[in-house]
Parts: sequence; C-alpha cells; structure tokens
Amino acid sequence: FRLVSLLGTEQMLGRLAPAIQRADEDYADDGSRCVAFGGSRADLSAATGFKHSALSVLGIALRPPSAVPLSPWLAALAAAAGMRRPTLLLLDGVIKPENVGSLFRSALAFGVAGVVLSPGCADPLYRKAIRASMGAVFKLPYTFAPHWPEALSQVKAGGYGLLALHLQGSVEHTAALGANGGLAPSAAAPAAAGPPPLRGVPLAVVVGAEYEGVGEAAAQLADERVRIAMAPAMEVDSLHGVDSLNVNVAAAIVLERIFAFNRAEPADE
Repeated sequence: FRLVSLLGTEQMLGRLAPAIQRADEDYADDGSRCVAFGGSRADLSAATGFKHSALSVLGIALRPPSAVPLSPWLAALAAAAGMRRPTLLLLDGVIKPENVGSLFRSALAFGVAGVVLSPGCADPLYRKAIRASMGAVFKLPYTFAPHWPEALSQVKAGGYGLLALHLQGSVEHTAALGANGGLAPSAAAPAAAGPPPLRGVPLAVVVGAEYEGVGEAAAQLADERVRIAMAPAMEVDSLHGVDSLNVNVAAAIVLERIFAFNRAEPADE
C-alpha cells in the first residue's frame, strides 16, 4: 500500500512522524510524498462531519491490484515467517465483512501465507472488515479468484492438499490431519496414519459463509470434507439446537492444529 495523505490530530501525527518520514524516503524515487493534515479534535470533527477521538487518523492509500492471475500468485507465495510450508485460507462466498476480517485475523495468527477470495466475498478493505481484522488485512497477501470453483483446481495443481470444512464432512478434522497436522514427519512430530492426499503437502483450507457453508461445487474438488466434533448439545432437532460454529471459530480450530505442526523447528544451538 502506498500512502498518499493523512488527516489526524496533531498528537497522533506527532507519534506517526517517524513512519511518515520513512514513507517519504521510500517514495523518493518518483518525487511523491505523503501529505499530512493536522488539527485539533474539533477541527477534524468539523472537517469530516463526525466525532473524532484524540487518536483519530484518516488515510488515503493507493490500493494494489486485488485480482492477479492465481497461478503466478501461488508460485510467488512464500511460507509465513517461522512456518515450514505455506498454508492457504480460501473463502467461498463469505459475504459478511466482519467474518472476512475475523478470518484474516485468525489466518495471520496461525501462520497462513495467503488468502484467496471467491466472487461474492466481502472486500477485505471494507471498514468493518479492517476493524474486525485488527489490521491483519494489511499484512496478509490476498487475491480474488474470479473463476470459481475452477480456482481450486489451480490450487491443487500448485501442490496443495485441499481440505473443506463441511457439516456433512466424512471425517473429523483431527483424523484428516493426522497426529502431525497433515505434514511430512519430523523429529518433533513422528509419522502417523492419515489420508494420503493430506500427507507431506502444504494445505489449503476452504471455508464458506455461515448458513450456506462451502458450496457443493467447491466441496467436490476437496481432497477431504472435514467436520469438527461437537458436544451432543449442538445436535439439531425439530425444536432447538445449533448445528455449527461461527465460520471464524471453525477456521481457527483447524488452522491452529495445522499451525502447531507447521512451525519450523528451532535451530540447534
């Protein structure tokens, strides 16, 4: 993201001065600069039409392309810092900005290398998504895949094992991933039985919108449809019951298990 201008309280712009100076240095090649406008809280409120706090800052930045060809994007994607292999999170029709933002936050926490969004997903840079992500949308690489679910075939062709979270999953996620998170055996995680498609390859986790879940067309392309074991109280009958978790909670449970076994082993001292 290339910062163009900022509007903030003088107090907050003072705190951001080192970052603004670094931005100007980064942009020195083409002569552009980040322009900062400062004032009191009353000045900002009058200029924008809504109440500001002492920490308020508004910014304008140039947005990088959000839809790039998927195959080269995948090829250029590196594992997140401290991870042995790249992990992907794929969003299938997640339309609520709050859920998109929360998914980015969990993805960043559990070492996901990048996020792929299907058509119909909420924009990660929507205000509510940014807020729910706590800024994770600015740290994680992501791209939109206009051709869906064909994009999933490209992900598989890129060497990823595809795991779809599905209420009618044929296997629990712990069994699908095995005792070592679906990864190749290591000294810290000895080999264990697990479905062959999820052994020894980087993993891509597909999640869908609440209520609808992962679409059938996408689910058919998965190497495994998995479910998360839940207490009997979650079983649905004709009068009551809750059949699923929030999409972010479900994704976090699976991503954390992959993360636990995907962490790079510490170097020998």
